[in-house]
Amino acid sequence: MGLDQLVFNPAFLVIFLIYNTKHKEGNFWSVYRNTLFTGFTVWPLFQLMNFFFIPLNLRIYAVNMVAFLWNVYISRIMHSKNNNSTELSIQL
Repeated sequence: MGLDQLVFNPAFLVIFLIYNTKHKEGNFWSVYRNTLFTGFTVWPLFQLMNFFFIPLNLRIYAVNMVAFLWNVYISRIMHSKNNNSTELSIQL
């Protein structure tokens, strides 16, 4: 979990945002910082709940459900007109 959050998440988020923001206006670093910190709060908390409370045979379904919701969140950030993830997180 630590390697995923500290190495892979920031790297893949940079690649995703660079690819998707090259045709849009907006502050890349602001969107990156807000999305990265949101990921740092969502994923470790979910993984702790997943390891302690969800039965072993249901863990993959729980991870897939949260990953789907995470992808919806990132997609909404990328397709919002102002690219401000702070306002988006309040709307959710």
